[in-house]
Amino acid sequence: NAIAVWQQSDGTQENARASRRAALATGWGTPKALESLAADVRDVHIDMDLAGNALVVWDQNATTTLNATLRARRYLLSSDWEGSADQIGTGHDVALDVNGGGKALVVAHRLVFGGTTLFTAPWALLYQP
Repeated sequence: NAIAVWQQSDGTQENARASRRAALATGWGTPKALESLAADVRDVHIDMDLAGNALVVWDQNATTTLNATLRARRYLLSSDWEGSADQIGTGHDVALDVNGGGKALVVAHRLVFGGTTLFTAPWALLYQP
């Protein structure tokens, strides 16, 4: 199994999208929108555990606050994409690592008043298929 994620413009804003290719399939599935908010998406990342479950994270531009909203959405091999994207924090330049057992670490840096300070903000997101 494989899942590709990217950001794509609809002519107005950048959106998070994904497509899945099942094991032994002859092609990729129909691209799916991962979010529907009226704000630009940046830094879309995906990682998978050994069971084929995936987590996608991105930051979504917030024009009224100093930091973007960090969002995440899970894919479970046994079902499909779960619900809507969850807000998991605020920051910029999000990155992701999922271990073989499905525990995820999301890191970002945050802007604070008085300048830009690199703030490592780990979130431990545990998900089970």
